[in-house]
Amino acid sequence: MAKIKKGSAFESFATFTEEEWAALHPFDEFLAAVGQGKAKYPLTITIDEETRTVFMRAADTSSWSIGPAQFDFKIIKNGRSIALPGDHNVELIIIAGVA
Repeated sequence: MAKIKKGSAFESFATFTEEEWAALHPFDEFLAAVGQGKAKYPLTITIDEETRTVFMRAADTSSWSIGPAQFDFKIIKNGRSIALPGDHNVELIIIAGVA
């Protein structure tokens, strides 16, 4: 389980093979968020089409609660959510920073 310090930036990325990218792109939306109970924190999405990489980021996590959280992303194409192999939430734990 990954640990994230509250108040720090959170970053993740997904890189797709040429075959995966061809099947997915162009897509309608790429959504990513970190959730904690009923709270959802949307992430900023940046797409590098040349490398077929999607970067997901929260510049500041100071509003996130300390404790367990889940990170997930999904792709919407033609109005439908695309199932991805190995698609599951990534478990996180938000910890207090020292400073």
